[in-house]
This record gives sequence, structure tokens and C-alpha cells, in this order.
Amino acid sequence: MIIPDLQDLPRTPYDFTIVGSGPAGLYLAEALGRAGRRVLVVEQGPLDKPLNQGRGYYEIDATGKDYPRLGERLAAFGGTSGHWGGMSRPLSAAAFDERPYLQCRGWPIAYQEFANHLDAAKKWLGHTFGPEDPAYADPQDGFLPGPSAGLAAHQFAASVAIRRLGSELRPWIGTSRRVDLLASHRVVDLALGEAGTRIASLRVMNIRSGDTGKQPVDQVILATGGIENARLMLAAGRDLPAGNPLTGRHRRTGATFMEHPKFVGLEVYHDDSFPLADTGWQVVPGRVMKMRSFSLQENVFKKLELPRFGVMFWGEADENVQVADFINVLDRVVLAKQRKYRLSRPEFEFEQMPRDRSFIALSDKTDSHGQPLARMHWTLGEGEMRDYWKSINVFASLLSQCGAVRTRLMFDSFEDFAQNAKQLIQHHHIGTTAMSADDRTGVVDPDCQVHGLLNLHIAGSSVFPNADYVNPTLNLLALADRQARYLLGLKR
Repeated sequence: MIIPDLQDLPRTPYDFTIVGSGPAGLYLAEALGRAGRRVLVVEQGPLDKPLNQGRGYYEIDATGKDYPRLGERLAAFGGTSGHWGGMSRPLSAAAFDERPYLQCRGWPIAYQEFANHLDAAKKWLGHTFGPEDPAYADPQDGFLPGPSAGLAAHQFAASVAIRRLGSELRPWIGTSRRVDLLASHRVVDLALGEAGTRIASLRVMNIRSGDTGKQPVDQVILATGGIENARLMLAAGRDLPAGNPLTGRHRRTGATFMEHPKFVGLEVYHDDSFPLADTGWQVVPGRVMKMRSFSLQENVFKKLELPRFGVMFWGEADENVQVADFINVLDRVVLAKQRKYRLSRPEFEFEQMPRDRSFIALSDKTDSHGQPLARMHWTLGEGEMRDYWKSINVFASLLSQCGAVRTRLMFDSFEDFAQNAKQLIQHHHIGTTAMSADDRTGVVDPDCQVHGLLNLHIAGSSVFPNADYVNPTLNLLALADRQARYLLGLKR
């Protein structure tokens, strides 16, 4: 049911109060409501403007690398599903392992504990795969021509029809007897109980009138995204004594913000015998077709001590290509023919390591409601840039082993790359309330419950301990399915 105003809510707590109505929040609302629990979803964005990005109260104060002021976040019912591109691939099992050579901690849960929930997430997204093309295939045998040892082709998948949750689930939530929605209201404070071990109530503001009120709570789930989850906890804890559970005794809330930086650093010359068209992301109205990215085999990542990455060949290759005369001569001598080459400049999408130098904090600037903005200090260290440059060189070398392919680095040296390569971003906000075995290294425990608090839980990619290189939507939904089962056990 849709609740028009805070004053219309019952004074008794719901079983679960979910803050945020993006994919993770609505997945949990559906699962908990289906199990007979009473659920309240609080969404700061409006119900009827699914593309409103929250100007005036959702900006970012970027103090590190340049970052868009709104960060591609959507303050609206349905959250970022309103502009999600539909692409997905599961996290690698390797990302769950310790990688000391990269100073990267693994996950505090085994990969299988996560993977057991991928089918539920895939079904919810509407992903379909034929029997000849399994959903979570590793390197595709025969996809890469020639002596391509060390390379892999990773499959990405997409919904048959991309789910736009704002429009799709509005009728459901409007008639639900178990799940209520309070839209155009934002949570501005999390009030601790006297013992300091529970959230007692939320202070909620009507974004139109500015009126505020308290809502008592039982179990609380923050599902507001990788930036806002941390910002809200920091804002709520800013007047509390040091060591409070909202910021963590070791102040890990907001730490290790991660993105998926992208670089173009390689030209690839290929002919029709090399199936680059098979890697394309083909969009038709209302649908996105599956695609593949190139990557390295897992043993190569480990042997060369590289972060994970994928290489995407977007768009059409240039067919009007002039190649050096010596290449034409070499082709005639070695291959007994002269090829007509096409040119592609693929994008390298990289994993970013969890480092404290990238973080979310509170800004001195405030929004139109007087709340502190999120200060994003995102940066890439020289070590990361060297790893990315090394990765581009390794990939170029391995790809060049394919007889139908020639490659050319677009930068003369690491210094040239570090200074002149244009860095793109994916707007994937990861890691600011990381999952950990204890509060020394993270914010939530393996069940996504905040360390030190009995009734505060976090959903979404902010709990990822590391980022892999793949987009987070499918993966955060698998975690949400796992989390729902845990939460239901709390409320038997």
C-alpha cells in the first residue's frame, strides 16, 4: 500500500523497515512480504518521476578525481533500475580468495555461499540462457582463434526485457497488504536506543514540506546505494561519541570506496576471421542481447599478479584502415595473402583494489534540506596505474598471438599512459560498508548485519569487500537473496 505521509503510518513498528527502493531494497521487500512479514519501504525520491536524480539533496562533493555531481544515482521509486543497462555477470570465485600479492582481502564467506543464490537473482532479473550457452560459463572453448593460451572469453548476460522496477512494481506495491511504501520522504537520522546496541527510531523528513517526525523500528535495512549507505550512517553518528557503532569502533564506515575505472589504450587490427562481432553489446528496443568480454585465464592473473579486468569491443570496427607497408609485406610472406584489416579500440574495465585513500566522508557543504553532502575522495594510486598499464601490455601480447590480429599500444610508456590516458568510470559505487569477520576491517558481518548493532543491516554493493571488474547488480541481488533468508530467521 502507498502511504501518502509520515503521519499516516502506524505507530507500532513494522517487522522490517527498508530505507531505499532500488533493486536490493525491493528484492528484500518482496521476499520478506511474501513470507508474511510487515514491511515498510522509505524512499526519498518520488513515485511518479522515475528519472528524477535528486537535484538539491543528492549531490556529491568530489574532492579527489573529477566525478559527476549526481554520480548517476536515481532518487526515485525503483532506484537505479530506471537507467540500468541490463548487463550482468557473476563475481569470480577468485575474488573471494585472499590475494596477498595485491594486498587484497577476500570475502569472509565462501564463494559457494554466494553462488547458491545466483539462480534466484537471475530469475528475478529475467535472465535467460539456452542449454548450449550456460549462464555462468567460464572461457568459451573455441571462441578465440589461433594459439591464444592465457586468454579467456567471459560471457555477460542481460534480461530478455530490462526490468524497470519503478513502473513495473508500482501496481504491486499499491495493492500489497504486507508491504507499504512511503515515497518522497528521506531518513535523516538513525536514533540509537539507550543501550546503544539497537536503532530505536528513524527521523524522517517529508521532502516537499520539510516536516519531520520519528518512526519507531524493529529491524532496519539500509539499501540506499554505495555512497548513501555510508553517508547516512556517518551523518547519523556525527554527534555521537567516538567509537559509536554507526561509524564503527575502528572508523571503517565510508572506507575503501571502489569504482570500475575504464581506459582505452590499445588499437586492435583484425580481419573477418576474428569474431569480434560476437563480443558486441547489441541493443534492440526493450531488450539487450548477451555479450562477451575478453579477459585472462585465472592462472595468468595469479601468475602475473594482476588485478582482474575485462576488455569490451563496443560498436562497429572501422573498415577504412591504413596499415603500415611492412605489415602488408609480412602478411604476403607469412600468410601468402594480403588482408583487409578493420580497427577497433576496445575499453579495458578494471578492478580497483580496496584502499583507504579512496573513501566517502561528510562534506562541510549541505544540501537543500540542511543535511551534509557526501564527500567522495576517489583516487587511483601509481601502483594501480602501473598494474593497469601492465595489464594492457599483457593482453596485447597474448592477443597478438592470434594469427588474424595485430595490436598497437596507444601510449609510448607508462608515464605517457599515466599522464594522458583518459579515464572513464562506470558509476558503480562499491565497498563503503564492507563485509568482514570483525569490525577491525569492515562494517558489516558475513550476514550483512552492522557490527555492534542488533537490528541494523545493509544491502547492496556497499558491502562488497572487493570489486572484481563486473557490474554489481546481479551480484548484489544474490547477496540480497542470501540476506533475506537470514532476516527471516531473525523474525520467526
